[in-house]
Amino acid sequence: MSLAIHNRLVGLGHNVRVPLAVSVIPPEPDLTAAGSFLQLTVTQILRLLPGKRLVGLTEWQQAPAIIKLFYHERRWSRHLQREQAGFEMARKYGLPVPRVLASGRIANQNGGYLIIEYLSDGVGLDTLVELHNTRLDVAIRQALSLIACCHRQGLWQQDIHLGNFMALDGTMYLLDSAELKSENPGMVLSDAQRIANLALFFAQFSVYRDSRVGQLMETYNSELAGDAASGDLTLLLALIRQARERRLDKYQSKLFRTTSAFHMEQSAGQRLLCDRKIMTDEFFSFVRNPDLFLAQGTLLKGGNTTTVGLVTLGGTDYVLKRYNIKSTLHGLRKMFRASRASRSWRSGLVLEMLGVTTARPLMMLERRQAWFLRRESYILYELVKGATVPEVLGSDHLEAATRDRIFESFKQFLEVLRRYMISHGDLKASNFIFANDELVLLDLDATTRHALRLTFRRAFRKDLERFLRNFSEGSGMQAMQGQARDLVRSLNV
Repeated sequence: MSLAIHNRLVGLGHNVRVPLAVSVIPPEPDLTAAGSFLQLTVTQILRLLPGKRLVGLTEWQQAPAIIKLFYHERRWSRHLQREQAGFEMARKYGLPVPRVLASGRIANQNGGYLIIEYLSDGVGLDTLVELHNTRLDVAIRQALSLIACCHRQGLWQQDIHLGNFMALDGTMYLLDSAELKSENPGMVLSDAQRIANLALFFAQFSVYRDSRVGQLMETYNSELAGDAASGDLTLLLALIRQARERRLDKYQSKLFRTTSAFHMEQSAGQRLLCDRKIMTDEFFSFVRNPDLFLAQGTLLKGGNTTTVGLVTLGGTDYVLKRYNIKSTLHGLRKMFRASRASRSWRSGLVLEMLGVTTARPLMMLERRQAWFLRRESYILYELVKGATVPEVLGSDHLEAATRDRIFESFKQFLEVLRRYMISHGDLKASNFIFANDELVLLDLDATTRHALRLTFRRAFRKDLERFLRNFSEGSGMQAMQGQARDLVRSLNV
């Protein structure tokens, strides 16, 4: 067990391991013997901002509790005070927040801590979104009621995020009070601030939910007086789109560097990016020799340019795709272009953020010589089980409800691409799996998010032409050709 002192926490960056012992000055002298420190143990890390703050699970007075450690070299005291002030403000205006149990300084005097009530049976709004939970609509309405309560009192969350809401026993709690700001406390928040705050909240949900914003806003408006109700849905939807595009830009800037979600290593011989959740000793053995795992796995597709296989890590099956370099000349030609693995990595995570279901990329690996000369690149995906769209739509036992559901999913997917100027590059039907009543998109190495509308329209038209060819004569799906054409016409491209 490692001892958490200020210099150690700052130096560890993202590499903080649990269990982590933290020596703190007790808030009351009778909790420990005079002159000694109280030692707490962080057993699970919930959030980590390297060099600044750690949020984790600990034990306080023989009960589970949340601990927040503040250890920025110069600003830790300000951060702690802001958190405490936020909780006090929330309690003053009757907002549901966890109880603060204790606060003080880390034993070396170079940091502070806050102990907060642990809502053990609560479920975060972000978790409900990830699980596609059936209670999600109810939880969103509860969160909107809480947001309305804040706005009615002249308060708002500056950095509103879904992980800051937790549902428990019919009540939605506010977790991170440090971001709670006030305009004119006790008076309804200004229209401009309210609608901007709401747009940022809704922008964190799938694009597919935008059509329900009007219905959901009924809950928000019911909490406010008549004149304070927000009725300009067109403006709100426009601001949601703008907020989502800003979030996309910010998110994309983090995809190729070390973050709390992703691990990155780079050297003259390779560049590795991976989801921290899969980092194990066996995973790093796999990284050292992915070709061995590919050879020992099940070959799904072989070819000069790509090799795809099923590999097993820690008892779990994944799909590994290797992009081959056919010759030195081929590697030289690719030297200054993004690898297909890196494009797949970026596209999969961007589309996921927009609510498009893809085979989630878990690792991207590029092999190089002397930094620049391109060798093979690899992308590791979660395994998605299900039938491809041609297998479903070409079945003799196809039901009309299933067919209509697939076409509705296609329409939603293509509408997302259109709104956010993304082209896929290969919309053949076999690149979609139908599983759990939704489409799952595969093969993202040609996917592009365009900066110019002109280049997008050209690429998107090619996507739609390729989509229509799926239903040509002899495809086994020609009976749905008219339905496919109607879908494309409805996009007004």
